[in-house]
Amino acid sequence: MEEKMTTIGTVSLAHDTSICVQNKEGDENWQALDECRKLMKRLGFSFHQDPGTKKRYPTLAKLHHHGERNGLQFHSNIYPMGMKIEFYQDINTVNQSGGRYDFDKLEKMPYLMALKFKSVASQLIETLQGCGYENTTKPEPKNAHEFIRQHRREEWHHETDDLIGPDTDDYNRKDKDGALLSDGMIRWFRDTKGRLVRGTVYHNINNMWWVDINARRPRNIACFNLFTYEPSMARKSFPRDKSIGKMQTVMKKATETQNFEKAIQLRDAIIRRKSA
Repeated sequence: MEEKMTTIGTVSLAHDTSICVQNKEGDENWQALDECRKLMKRLGFSFHQDPGTKKRYPTLAKLHHHGERNGLQFHSNIYPMGMKIEFYQDINTVNQSGGRYDFDKLEKMPYLMALKFKSVASQLIETLQGCGYENTTKPEPKNAHEFIRQHRREEWHHETDDLIGPDTDDYNRKDKDGALLSDGMIRWFRDTKGRLVRGTVYHNINNMWWVDINARRPRNIACFNLFTYEPSMARKSFPRDKSIGKMQTVMKKATETQNFEKAIQLRDAIIRRKSA
């Protein structure tokens, strides 16, 4: 009988774009990090101490690294029980602090960048397996429906993966119109650009609901942002304060780069928006 290979820990692709390493022993595995560094350098990535950490927390700088190649960035952090390498981009972002703090990082990546990430992630996992880690990556759900089922099987607050319900209090089920939500209902919401989006809702946790919009991954929307569609609704709507704030941010950047013509146009647009 073939003897099972002894491993020093586990490695998996988790949280969309993160390579997560878990050690069996409580010591930093600098050798594994060095092997990852060598691979990343061979693939054309830069690899250096994270500038933000080095500036704010100099004593922790040796534990945090950053690198980039053609817009695909990563941040790594090594700690006694493991290591994490998280990939992201700053081309398509929602969070004002940058793509590193966005949800659904892989979905926001441009198509070719996403393919590059998958290739790099596969090679990193293979390299870490060579260092003695067992690959425990779970099969990737084929669609949003499978994603929700898998998510429910892993949670403590759902007894089964059956897409039925609800199993939560009424205040976590009440939509924008005051109606109580249940799994399988059709509801609408507005995306970050103010566009109407339709989908099928399934309870996630507390007042958060998965919305299956026939994409690779579901959207995670609070119940009070879900509503029933009315024909009189505008196809696109953008909150007044949010649009002004976004224009002010762009105007500030234009001023800093001495693009004064653009800054003046934005200033006038802000004045018009405020007086509307």
